[in-house]
Amino acid sequence: RMSAHFKDEEVQSVTGIQGIPSDKDKNPAIWFKRFSKPIPEVRQFKDNSFQSLSVKQKLENSRWDDVNSMYRKSALQILRFRETDFAEDILWAYEALSRGWKIIRDSSLVVYHYHHESFNYVFKMQFIFNYTIWNHFKVLPYVPFNIKSYAQNVFTLVKRPHIPLLKKIKWIMHNAVRHLADTFSVLTFRLSYFIGKQKSLDKAYKFFCSSVPQGMQNIPGEHVTKILNKISSYEQ
Repeated sequence: RMSAHFKDEEVQSVTGIQGIPSDKDKNPAIWFKRFSKPIPEVRQFKDNSFQSLSVKQKLENSRWDDVNSMYRKSALQILRFRETDFAEDILWAYEALSRGWKIIRDSSLVVYHYHHESFNYVFKMQFIFNYTIWNHFKVLPYVPFNIKSYAQNVFTLVKRPHIPLLKKIKWIMHNAVRHLADTFSVLTFRLSYFIGKQKSLDKAYKFFCSSVPQGMQNIPGEHVTKILNKISSYEQ
């Protein structure tokens, strides 16, 4: 289905979307559910019109996702991914649109993908994302107003009848933590910038994000150990 878009010889890349599977060990507040019929979005700006957009509009059109995407080989040979800790897909799409290339975001193409979002994971990932966007586009992140999103999460959890009460409380707390982590990450980023501009941001990034965080699944510790041992044996 994804490759069918490449019958149009102008199309250089296609991306789909991610969804959270309806599994008991995945955050029930964000399980994937469709509310409307998906329609492919064709993105192309000819005659250098992409440069006339605001930075916000450019970034909005450059939303891209390597978790679920396909590229024309010749396009990757011409435009390679940048070496970066994060958002190489967004940077690629930005450059592609700057060249007037046609790319397609087709939300009918879904893959299940999940990271258990601990405070540490969300804080670091948000900081890495904001640091990357700042370095390339000089856009400071806005402090997120997460009360509405959190209220929606709580409402979704409360109305799911098949989830036991104690599990609902657990997930309500989990979502509170991930929203707090998001807010604290942005506040820390902005504070670092106002203290010492780029130099302070670089120091904060090195301190908080010495390595790209890996989102573990929400499974018991002994299972994690078994999985890691199995991976280790494969590598040997």
